[in-house]
Amino acid sequence: MRTFGRAAVFIALAYGFVFGQALADTAPTYSITSLGSLSGGYSAAYGINESGTVVGHSLNAGTGRLEATIWAGSGPQSLGFEGLARAVNNSGTVVGETGLAVSVQNPNGRAFMWNAGVYTDLGDLGGAFAGAYDINDAGQVTGFAFTPPGPTPAVQFANAFLYEDGEMSNLGTVSSPTGYSRGHGINAAGEVAGRASGVDFADSDKHMTAWDADGEVSYNPSGVGNYSTAQ
Repeated sequence: MRTFGRAAVFIALAYGFVFGQALADTAPTYSITSLGSLSGGYSAAYGINESGTVVGHSLNAGTGRLEATIWAGSGPQSLGFEGLARAVNNSGTVVGETGLAVSVQNPNGRAFMWNAGVYTDLGDLGGAFAGAYDINDAGQVTGFAFTPPGPTPAVQFANAFLYEDGEMSNLGTVSSPTGYSRGHGINAAGEVAGRASGVDFADSDKHMTAWDADGEVSYNPSGVGNYSTAQ
């Protein structure tokens, strides 16, 4: 067995202390700021842009609803309707979904875009629900929407979408026309990340999936377990 003298041990300990102190000195520090809520109760933040504008939703005690909310430097402001704001780009355009946004299996509501008080319904893919999850600075939006026939649970018949130039298009699924997919994030190049089922929703795993700017899909099973997602 190899042995070390006390001097070597001391040097190692001293080096470890100095190195650890250097990391501590350069580590970033953070402060937590409460953004408040519409009525002093519940609120949640989901998205932020480079200017520090935050979006989410908050309970409005006056209406009794969870309302889509924006924090833009002057306290919380309701967008004026029940819903959830999920993302905001650097132009201040907000996207999300109206409705309760609480049921995973059967959500209700419409995908929306909002800017400076102007509300736009983004449409749907033929089913009852659509929800927007992200927007880039070019105004391209992704999310997911129900497709026909939409039996219970309706989420089994949901597809990722791309919204641009005033039109919502279906990004499709991996292999089955009755498969499931959803878009969670979109970058400056118009590439979408999310998840999809390998075949049908009920009969296959769900894994991280990406669509390039031309709509070509890449399905990426994790190899471990039966679920993964890209945000």
